Amino acid sequence: MSALSERLGPYKLRAQRHKKAAMQARNARDLKRAEEEFEEAESSIEEAFEEIEASGNFNPNVKENIDQATKDQARELADCWGIRGGIYREEGKIREAIDAYDNGYQLESETRYEIHSTYNTVNRLVLRLLTNPNLLKQDSSATSDSRLLKPLPELLADSARAIAAEWRNMTDPVWSLADMVLIKSILESPDETQWEELFKAKANNRFPFDSLGTVVKTLAKSELPISETLNQLAQRLDEYATERWPLQKS
Repeated sequence: MSALSERLGPYKLRAQRHKKAAMQARNARDLKRAEEEFEEAESSIEEAFEEIEASGNFNPNVKENIDQATKDQARELADCWGIRGGIYREEGKIREAIDAYDNGYQLESETRYEIHSTYNTVNRLVLRLLTNPNLLKQDSSATSDSRLLKPLPELLADSARAIAAEWRNMTDPVWSLADMVLIKSILESPDETQWEELFKAKANNRFPFDSLGTVVKTLAKSELPISETLNQLAQRLDEYATERWPLQKS
């Protein structure tokens, strides 16, 4: 862990804690409290960005001889963009969330930074799919989004190939496998079961299952032609997680 990562840790944890509190308040229909907690989450991650900026000027135009400090900055920026995107997504600010994930993706996609994560890469596509199910069609004319340089299914397939090659080296392999299960299900790939079983074998708590399940259920409620496939996946995830990690009764 870099010195920069250690300094940013408290800001990130605070942002995630406030986001979770906001979601709990919203579920309890305390909308005022939810709004306040989301504001605190946004403020916390903004402080993380300010800390990164204070660590030195990040120059994305440098193409060669990238020093470790720059790589550390790039990794932390990508992570913070992902956290910001997650906050916006839960707030229902989908356009802002996509923009945040796109910014994180720009860093993840640059191999020179050695960022072993596909979080932003996958979420930028999933959110677009939620807002426009027609993007699942191979016809690239289904979108006028200039930031998608290929049809969305091709971009998902590219992400799957990247995960297949590098998931063991990812920052958090379990979450990369969760992304893979989602992608394979969306594309209805014949090897989805293989990746689902690997995901189950590597996970050591139910949180990744609950998180993936939430995304899958949300996608299943959209107008995607694969809704039944996604509903079946959500059911399998719920059943496995409940059997392995039963919820404690209060």
